[in-house]
Formats: sequence, C-alpha cells, structure tokens
Amino acid sequence: MFCLIGGNGKGQRVCQDSVAACMQRLVAAQEDSLKLKYSDEMAGWIARLERGTYDVSSGVQYLGYKRCLNAEAELFSWSVPLAGGAAFYNYFRFENKKRDVLLKYVPGKKGVPPYLFYDFWAFMSGKKEYFVLLGWGETPKTNRKAILIADFTSAGKVNFNHRLLRRGRSQSASMTFEYGRGMSMMLKQEKNGKRIIFDHLSPGDEKYEGAWMFYGPDGTLNAFELKKGIWYWKDKVKERRGME
Repeated sequence: MFCLIGGNGKGQRVCQDSVAACMQRLVAAQEDSLKLKYSDEMAGWIARLERGTYDVSSGVQYLGYKRCLNAEAELFSWSVPLAGGAAFYNYFRFENKKRDVLLKYVPGKKGVPPYLFYDFWAFMSGKKEYFVLLGWGETPKTNRKAILIADFTSAGKVNFNHRLLRRGRSQSASMTFEYGRGMSMMLKQEKNGKRIIFDHLSPGDEKYEGAWMFYGPDGTLNAFELKKGIWYWKDKVKERRGME
C-alpha cells in the first residue's frame, strides 16, 4: 500500500484504510509478537495521516480517538491483549510534529505509564503549557484510573515530573485510583477543562480497608479544580451535567 501525504483526500483515505487493516490483523493474531508487529505498523500509518483528518464517522473499531479540547493536538490509543497482560499504545500528535510522542507500554516495561489514555487537555501554569491526561489500566485483581500531568517538549519527549496536583500540603504529578474488577469509576473533565471530577472510592466493608479489589464508588464525588495553574483537591462536590 502507499499513502499520499498532504491535502489529497484519496491518500488520507488509503492511510485510514491501512490503519483499519492493521487493526483487523491485530485482532485476528494469536501470537504476542505478531500483535505487537501489527500495532507498530498501525502507528506508522497513523503517523502518515494529515493532522486533524481522521474520519471519526467511519472510525476504526477498537481504536480510540480524541481531539484536544483547547490545543491543536490529537490522541490515538489502543490496547493489545498479551499473554502477560495488556500492552497500551498512546500516540499523541501535535500541530508541530516535532512534539509527537508514541507512548508504548508493554507489561514489565519501566519508564512508561501503564495506562490507556482516553482524554487530555491543555492548561497553563506560569507561562508554560502542560496537559492533563486521564487514563485506565488494570492488574490481575483490580482496575485502575489515573490523572497525570504531562509536559510535551518541542523535542518529542514527555515529562511527568511536574507536581501540580495539590491535596492539603501534599503535591504530586499524578494520582492513581484502584478498585475492583467488577466495578466502574467515573473520572472526567468538567467546566471546559477547569475541573476534574471523579467518584470517591471506599471498601464495601471496613474490614477490607486497603484491599483495593473490594473498593468501589460510594456515591460521593471529589474533584480537582484549576486555580492559577495549580489543581486543588475538593471534597464532596456535585456533578455539573452538560458542562464537560
């Protein structure tokens, strides 16, 4: 197959069709090595797509896609079931292609967040642009969701070491939530990216305190709210429907 780069609609269609073909081969593959091979090929075809031209109306099944709320950026993400757990591919693309980053997590690999990201948006702290990333992951007994603060550099690297989440006197660059495999947890943005709202998790019985596989939403909500470039923890908030 070939791909015409630029404004050629036919060339872009070929690229998206090639992404779909790679996904079909990935889904049908039995060996881990083949699954990763097809995923790498799919990332290559995504790289050939002109930015902002992905046709969501005929989107590729099992491929996540998200346009950034407030920056010229987009995210393609997909999971790869492997014998030792899931691999996660997160391809962040920007108007300046030098900032593009493919975060490829394979079970056991260090240095890459073990999450499939499903939402992201920009915010300013001082005079610098950062991004909030929301992701999902799993362990053999639990689900996980996470908030990470990311700095995508002009050299195509991403840093996760900026402590812009504040709860009381504690500051961190990320927060992880862990809960039972049979449970679901809400974690999303509100107020056009000015608030992160999420379920408060607790065990079904006090005797399971600290045993995350018994945790789930207890009916209350917490949040982080953005003020002067810092995300501040808020207890017991209310959901604002229609304000995402």
